[in-house]
Amino acid sequence: MTADWGRYCSDGEPPQESVAVMGAGDLTEWDTASSKGSDGWPPAKIYDGGDRAEFVAKGPHSTTTLPWKKGSGFGDEVTVYEPIPARFVGSWRAEDGSHRVTFQQAAGGKPATGTIETLQGQRCLGSGVVTKKSADGVELGNFTVREGAETKNCPPEVFEHFYQVKTTESDMRLMELGKPPKPVATYERTGD
Repeated sequence: MTADWGRYCSDGEPPQESVAVMGAGDLTEWDTASSKGSDGWPPAKIYDGGDRAEFVAKGPHSTTTLPWKKGSGFGDEVTVYEPIPARFVGSWRAEDGSHRVTFQQAAGGKPATGTIETLQGQRCLGSGVVTKKSADGVELGNFTVREGAETKNCPPEVFEHFYQVKTTESDMRLMELGKPPKPVATYERTGD
């Protein structure tokens, strides 16, 4: 069983808490697992004649699994994030020398991240989550400034811009959405 709830669910907002409940055999004992910040578990997938189950929640950029085994109960939730294309990973310097963008791949239960640091002018250093937008594009979201303040392209406007690298030999471009998208900045790969 699953139950999901939240303060404004009745108004159409997604839940903020979930509980998963599993029982086997004569159903006199039940195991429970609570999740905060969750918008719910889909029905469990049952394996091995009911001795094992998994709740699997698929999001647009990740999959979270909550395992259960008869006799030992629920295990830890495991989230696997979708990787970004490998050609983005590494450090890129803006052609005008104003800032550097560094992408790190998703791994070990962590999403791909992007860090931006200004190299000239007002200080801005921060990072956010990078998600795949298309075969040759990624987006940067949930950006947090750790030092200084937001400046031009640190960060680019969410839902208005994306980074594009067409081939492993290509420069990277910051593109503004539109028909067609137009380049805002060009980056060269650096050795650091």
